[in-house]
Amino acid sequence: MMCWRDGEVELAGQVSSLALVDRCRCDSDSCATLYCVPKPEGAWGSDHRNILLATKEGLTVVDVLDEKIVCIEILDRAEIRARVLELLL
Repeated sequence: MMCWRDGEVELAGQVSSLALVDRCRCDSDSCATLYCVPKPEGAWGSDHRNILLATKEGLTVVDVLDEKIVCIEILDRAEIRARVLELLL
């Protein structure tokens, strides 16, 4: 797991229990972003940070708020987008 290798041991422990609340509803064909909590109406807040994962394909960013994973941004991964659209209409 990338979080483990990057020193984010506590965050890596959250992955197996994440609930998927929704997907991004933007019009981008490259977006497969998943929300683990309801999307905020504005910014995430001052305790928000991003972790860029070293992936072989596409771009994956984990959004963390108050040391909890709140969103996983996945871009340029057509196979993941197709599955996300199938599961979260």
